[in-house]
Amino acid sequence: MDVRAPGGYTVVRPQNNPPVRKPKQRLFVEGGGDSKGTQLASECRRAFQKMFEKAGIKEKPSVVVCGAREQAYQQFKAELQNGNSLAWLLVDAEELAPALKPGDSADPWKHVKDRDQWDKPSGATSEQLQLMNVTMETWLLCDRDALRKNFGSKINESKLLPADSSLETKTKQDINNALAAAVKDTPSEEYSKGSHSFKILADVNPTKLRSTLFWADRFLLEMGAPMIEAGSASRQPVPPPLP
Repeated sequence: MDVRAPGGYTVVRPQNNPPVRKPKQRLFVEGGGDSKGTQLASECRRAFQKMFEKAGIKEKPSVVVCGAREQAYQQFKAELQNGNSLAWLLVDAEELAPALKPGDSADPWKHVKDRDQWDKPSGATSEQLQLMNVTMETWLLCDRDALRKNFGSKINESKLLPADSSLETKTKQDINNALAAAVKDTPSEEYSKGSHSFKILADVNPTKLRSTLFWADRFLLEMGAPMIEAGSASRQPVPPPLP
C-alpha cells in the first residue's frame, strides 16, 4: 500500500502476496506393498532416492509407493487430473517391451494398452510412462557387486545371465529362474522380492544400468540424470548397416 509521509513524499510498501507454489515432482511406483507406513514401502523410497543421488539427479521427485500395478496407474491418472503435470508412472513391463534400437523413440503407452488395456491419460506424454523391462529384477542382474553384497560370496554367478543389453530380451521367467539358481546355495537360499529387492536396488550402480539397459537409461535421463561419458544405452548412435 502507499502511505503519505511527512514532507509530501509517498512511501510504497510491498504487498504481502502469498508465495507461488511450484508443483511437486512425483514418481508413482508399482510395488513396495500397499501401505505407506510399511517397512517395505520405506525401503522402496530409500532405494530410488539413493539411485537418484548416485545418478547425479539434482531435483529428485518424491517417490509414491503404490503397491498393486493397477493402483499405481490410477493414482498417476488422478495426479494428472488434479493438474500436476510433473508426475511419472514407473511399472514393470511384465512382458517384453519393444526391442528398440538406440536412438529410437519409445512408445510405452502402446505396450500397456496391449497388455493392461490402459489408456493414455489426457495430456500425458510418452516420457511420463517409464518401464522396467521386463521387471525390476532385470535391473538387479546388471550389477554383480550389488548381488554379492546382499547374498555373499556363495552366490553362483555362473547361473546368472550375461550383464549386457541382452537382459532386456529375457522374459520374466528367465530372469527369475536365473536369480533362483544363483542364490540357491547362499545363506538366504532363495530370492525374496520383499526381503531383498529394494535392499539390492539401493546398492545398484546407476551407471551400469545406464550403459546396459535402454529402458533404465531412458528412465534416469527423464528423471534428470546427466549424460554419461561412456555413452548411455538409449542415446548411443545407431551403427551403420553392414555392406
